[in-house]
Amino acid sequence: LTLTDSAKAALNDQKRKFVFAIHPHGIHCWPLNMFSFTQAPLRKQFPHLICTGLCASIMFMLPVVREVFISLGYVDASRKIAEKSLELGSIFVCTGGEREAMVTTVGVDRIVLKNRKGFIRLAMATPGVDLVPVIGLGVSDLYTTYTWFETFRIWLQRSASIAIPIFHGRFFTPLPYRIPINIIIGDPIVLPTKPADQSQWPTTDALDQVHANYIAALKDLHRKYAPPGRQLEII
Repeated sequence: LTLTDSAKAALNDQKRKFVFAIHPHGIHCWPLNMFSFTQAPLRKQFPHLICTGLCASIMFMLPVVREVFISLGYVDASRKIAEKSLELGSIFVCTGGEREAMVTTVGVDRIVLKNRKGFIRLAMATPGVDLVPVIGLGVSDLYTTYTWFETFRIWLQRSASIAIPIFHGRFFTPLPYRIPINIIIGDPIVLPTKPADQSQWPTTDALDQVHANYIAALKDLHRKYAPPGRQLEII
């Protein structure tokens, strides 16, 4: 776990709230463990941090899976519930979701972000919230993945939100390879506030500008902390 100096200072301020945007999803988004498990290093370092995880609605329709996510403090990622959760404290979300799991490739940090703005809109619409980029270096290398039947699987994911990545880990099982993961928590991005004369917020222009700033910050974070030659793709 690595935090920038600005991130450490911000997280020590008990009055601040954050939207932690986590990348990449990989087959399993391991960096989420830093926020969902109370014994994780991040939660031990900042015990005052109240964090709720957002999870795809379909996960709450699956028996057993639903109970696991509820026990870890996750809630449905629908806008209404996300807004309510942010009123109570900080939230964390793996923004690429199942689409990002489908494009996971060893050796490349592939992030689905070009058209993902909902988490930014949510943060901008809530006063006093900062946006924090989080990268899990090594997440994409935990499993070997395959592109078999890729066209059909991507169609299924887009049309029915059912992701079926084809992968394996050690001994051709779901056990991940023993790859070190470095979770980088970047500088909080202070968001513009709603102008007094603006009836609707955020505006399209303001949202697009913050989105562009966020992508630039994410690229800079990856460039500073990723191993030499490590490729970042934003799609």
